[in-house]
Amino acid sequence: MSVLITGLLGVAVTVVPSLFKILAADRDGGDIREAAEDIVKRLLETDDEQAALQKVENDKTIAANLRSELSALELRAREEQERAEKEQEQIEKAFLELESAEREQKQKQQLDLLNSEFKSVQAARDYALEMTKSDKWWVAGINPVLSIGITIGFLGTLLFIFYSQGPIENIEIFYTAIGALGTAFATVVGFHFGSSTGSRDKDDMILSDPANPETGAIPGDVNVATETGYNRPSTDSQGTNQTQPIPRPKPAINLPDPGGTFGLFRQKAPKIMQDLMTEFGLTLNQSAGILGNLGQECFGFRKLQEENPIVAGSKGGKGWAQWTGPRRRAFDAWCKSKNIEDWTSDEANYGFLVHELRTTEKRALAHLRQTQSLRDSTLSFMKKFERPGIEHFDSRLKWAQEALKASRNNSV
Repeated sequence: MSVLITGLLGVAVTVVPSLFKILAADRDGGDIREAAEDIVKRLLETDDEQAALQKVENDKTIAANLRSELSALELRAREEQERAEKEQEQIEKAFLELESAEREQKQKQQLDLLNSEFKSVQAARDYALEMTKSDKWWVAGINPVLSIGITIGFLGTLLFIFYSQGPIENIEIFYTAIGALGTAFATVVGFHFGSSTGSRDKDDMILSDPANPETGAIPGDVNVATETGYNRPSTDSQGTNQTQPIPRPKPAINLPDPGGTFGLFRQKAPKIMQDLMTEFGLTLNQSAGILGNLGQECFGFRKLQEENPIVAGSKGGKGWAQWTGPRRRAFDAWCKSKNIEDWTSDEANYGFLVHELRTTEKRALAHLRQTQSLRDSTLSFMKKFERPGIEHFDSRLKWAQEALKASRNNSV
């Protein structure tokens, strides 16, 4: 917080102490900080902190005018923060509803599968019972004979292993035979005694909460070492990430908005993640961490322009990353240099994102490349690239999980 108590911002906080929390909640280089500095500079006509403080102490009229304008800025900022918090509550509520619906759907699918298995086993038992009523002994006895034979063969093999003294030749064939007998034995046990076990499994599944695994792993997190479809990241002698992603099919672009809170995000996220992995050699978790932050900033690509800019006449936060202050102006300049008229387009936002990661924000990219888990990737991009005042990290992580699920659903 040292930046908040030095320079012209320090003067602003000295005059209006309650402004400290507002400035702390603004992102690095944000509109509120810029506005506070501009007010102090304009009214006191100096960039020097000590000279500014001396003017405040010596001129009560200037001090009163400064206090009035800074207080007005604080009021607008608080109103905007309250609006943003209400919006955030709606997003978090939508996440809870989504998680509940997915949990119920998963339970239903598992129950349907168990019921299907029960019906299949019951049908086989009914058929076996009918066979026992046959007048032909070889038909009536085939099921019990096979069951007894398999059980004796399996138990006999185990006894042979236990009492065997010498080495076993063709050990691979031996293990294959053991595996086949074990599978057959398990089938026999399940056929004759599986009803109570299956019912218990069904009851356990109903009582369990699949959204809270005891392992403590984040739903959707990918183990980098076993990440499907992508190589584990490696580094060269200079520490540069050399991961080369295996190409995956890209989704169609320019599709209509599917609607819903997460529809547009799920539609866009897979292609953006794929492009980021190809562009920078990122892992699936790292690219999802980026999308988690972007989803939080622009509410799933639905709000690219800040609705109520705190600073009158300013454009407010804009774009995927809600660029503000100098970064917003850099975004505008970059679009102009590329002759891109529609700054809301994917071309403009993705292009400037890549531009920042290659230039002014390359340290954020380097830090992101050191992460492995989804949580660490999301946290890294938040701290090093977005640098928000109010973090809402849990929400960013949920957006990242949604991005990861969308990418998997889009993969072949």
